[in-house]
Amino acid sequence: MARAATILLLIFAWAAVALAQDAPKAEQVSIELKSGEEIPGTLKKVDEDGVTIVGDDKIGLFLRWGLIRGDKHFELRKRAANAGKIDSLLKLADFCHDFAMDKEEGETLKTADALEPGNAEVARRQAILTGKPVPVKPPVTPDKPPVTPDKPPVSGTLKVKIAFDKEDAKALEYLTEKLEERGYVVSAGDYSHVVNVKLTLTVTRNPSFFGGELYALVNGDLSYTLNSHAGAEIKANSFSVKDVRSEAKDAKAQAEKSARQGLIDDLVAEVDKILAPLKK
Repeated sequence: MARAATILLLIFAWAAVALAQDAPKAEQVSIELKSGEEIPGTLKKVDEDGVTIVGDDKIGLFLRWGLIRGDKHFELRKRAANAGKIDSLLKLADFCHDFAMDKEEGETLKTADALEPGNAEVARRQAILTGKPVPVKPPVTPDKPPVTPDKPPVSGTLKVKIAFDKEDAKALEYLTEKLEERGYVVSAGDYSHVVNVKLTLTVTRNPSFFGGELYALVNGDLSYTLNSHAGAEIKANSFSVKDVRSEAKDAKAQAEKSARQGLIDDLVAEVDKILAPLKK
């Protein structure tokens, strides 16, 4: 029994010695500040923001890199850099540049170039460091958008002005789109013809249930006159639609949209028949 106890004690003692040998030793450092002061302590943490050390009072002290003499602690600052991230390497290069450590900055930029060949910022900094001309990217010339067949070039087309009796952004946008699809240029200044439009939409039914629209019915009336630039009336007409129905979630808006677009389509078709022969 005594022999077994002795063996156990020896095993525990060996394990304790092994653990003591394997335990990492606390790193003692002395941080030199730009003010000339040196602060000794045990290194607790180092990152891209600064260094944390613990003094004899066992209280942690954080020191920003901006307070530290970087030329004395490059290797410490290098530990905080992530060699797998270009931004981290550029921050380390900035650190080197601030303390005129050209050799270390060059090595850092070389690592960054290997990580991301052709990086414009890395190339620019390398050129400045070596005194070579800074590479300039050639200006990017955007591709010209293709001319779509439904919107022919402006030249050789008639210029038309649109005038509503009251502001109606949705109707104006749709009428403009449809006239341009047929090759007309909508212009408020220089024009040969003007289309005067009066559009009225009336919701006749729009019941709801627990806050939701069940359906909507809309009547629509559109009247217009087509005049020359001088004011002479060329054509006047009117169109109507009744009980345009929608059962969509936004039933009222959809019914109004359908009525509006249907009336404008009739208007455009009629105006185009009159003006098409005048196109050059």
